[in-house]
Amino acid sequence: MKGSVLKSIKYCVSLMLNSCRPFFLGHIAVSTAISLYAIWNINLLKYIIDALSDAGADVRRAYLSAFLYLASFLLLEALNGIKKVLWDYTFDKGRNSFLERVYTKLISMPMEYVDSEKGRDEIDDVAWMADTVANMAYDCWEGVAVFLNFAIPFAVLVRYHLWLTLFVLLMMIPTVIAGIVFDRKTDALRRGNAAAVRKTNYYRWMLSDAETAKDIRMYNLSGPIKARYEEEKAQYLMRGKKLDIRRMAAMVSGELVKYGAEAVFYVFSIIFACRGDITIGELTLYFGYIALVSGSFHKLAGFAGSLKANVSRQMERVFEFLERPSEAEGSCMRGIDGFESLEFDNVYFKYPTADEYVLRGVSFTINRGERVALVGVNGAGKSTVIKLILGLYHISKGTIRLNGYDINDYAIQDVRRLFSVMFQDYARYSLTLRECIGLSDIGRMGDADAMTEAMDRSGAGEFYDRFGHGLDTYVTKQFSDDGVELSGGQHQRLALCRTWFKNAPFYIFDEPSASLDAEAEDRILRNFADLSEGRTGIIISHRLSGCRMTDRIIVLDNGVAAETGNHEELMAKRGIYAKLFTMQKEKYTAGPAL
Repeated sequence: MKGSVLKSIKYCVSLMLNSCRPFFLGHIAVSTAISLYAIWNINLLKYIIDALSDAGADVRRAYLSAFLYLASFLLLEALNGIKKVLWDYTFDKGRNSFLERVYTKLISMPMEYVDSEKGRDEIDDVAWMADTVANMAYDCWEGVAVFLNFAIPFAVLVRYHLWLTLFVLLMMIPTVIAGIVFDRKTDALRRGNAAAVRKTNYYRWMLSDAETAKDIRMYNLSGPIKARYEEEKAQYLMRGKKLDIRRMAAMVSGELVKYGAEAVFYVFSIIFACRGDITIGELTLYFGYIALVSGSFHKLAGFAGSLKANVSRQMERVFEFLERPSEAEGSCMRGIDGFESLEFDNVYFKYPTADEYVLRGVSFTINRGERVALVGVNGAGKSTVIKLILGLYHISKGTIRLNGYDINDYAIQDVRRLFSVMFQDYARYSLTLRECIGLSDIGRMGDADAMTEAMDRSGAGEFYDRFGHGLDTYVTKQFSDDGVELSGGQHQRLALCRTWFKNAPFYIFDEPSASLDAEAEDRILRNFADLSEGRTGIIISHRLSGCRMTDRIIVLDNGVAAETGNHEELMAKRGIYAKLFTMQKEKYTAGPAL
């Protein structure tokens, strides 16, 4: 535990120092001065009261002390203002720096982790910890100042009356224990509600986002969606409400015990003053000190309990997340000069949360310069093959070889540089046209000629005249009224454009014509068939007519590569491909129904 505590403190303090060193150090200095002000203030007040109550005292010195008391109060107000400004800035910088580390780590992690419920829960949990990490750095230094506020008055009170002081301290413990216990329960409840919170956030998005606005109004869904939102939210709020009631009852009981003990201290101290055992100024000093000890003890105990909870449960989860292996990590990485061959050797795969294998011993080889079609019914594993090629998931069994070597021998980012991909579930970006195209090859984003060529190949050039600011026009009205809203088919052409823009040796198209008309589909197929010399391609399409333009067709069925060959060879086999092709041909050539 000691090592974990030190590791957590070191991490949090280092984060804040790296984010905003001058402001963080300034905040520490101001916070320390404010904490010690209470001791100064109480002692000064004692001196003033003793001076005024002593008939032979120097009145001018009493007035000077009163002036210092007022001046120190005004200084305290100024320091509190400075402290708030420093902390607001420091907190935001530290919090954002931590989140940047989290998201940087996140984008390097395998899809099988990001795409799992456990992974999503962990990501939500770690991101929620941003406030805790920033506050821990503050609490560490604040704890030192608070300890001084506790230790100095406590030493004075022990000399004044040992047993009375220990009695008050003992009566503070129940409240401290209750706070620690309920902090743990609250943290457990928060993590247990992670999925429910995501659901409520999703329902709120459905009600407020422009993407869903038409469906919500068309089908009058606002009532049902709002009801789901309220129902899901009410469930976890109710669980939190029950815990809050129990916490409040425990804390109120503890506070009553604590204040009762302080009342006993006050009564005995007044008795001692009436007997002349202590002066009125000393009575004021001890009253102030017992209040200071009480408040400081609660802060120290709360800090210690919070630190233990953060280290034992929360910070350890942060370290576990940050220390997870990244995709590109490996002990021996080969260099890649280009693409020569890709081989699936008896590959098995199932998704992390699934029981059944999607692929069951798939084997095939694709050589440089080949144009290959992957076909099969829905769920046959076509898109899964693409995800495995790109290293988005790790295979369960078998081997994938790139240029004759295990694909795991290469850094995954080097592997992905070989490919340009249009995914079936392509993303729609609310960016400028230049950015939407250039995301596939950031280094060439300024190459307008290459973008124009890519738009011509994808068909996006047909609606380019709608963009009033050319490539710098937003493909959305979310950020600018001059932006252009595109249809589903136009967004798909833009995704195609992004794929063509990357100058890669291997192109992959997953259902590239799903939302396009016949003319656009024909353009895609001809561009694919006319890939320049040495470039390789895979196309996935349910429209099998275009498969005749490819060099080879791989038919996936029931998790295996059931058939391989060109169009003529597979038609001659009269197998799965021939059956699917014939069904589609009959559909398009059948006459009108009688």
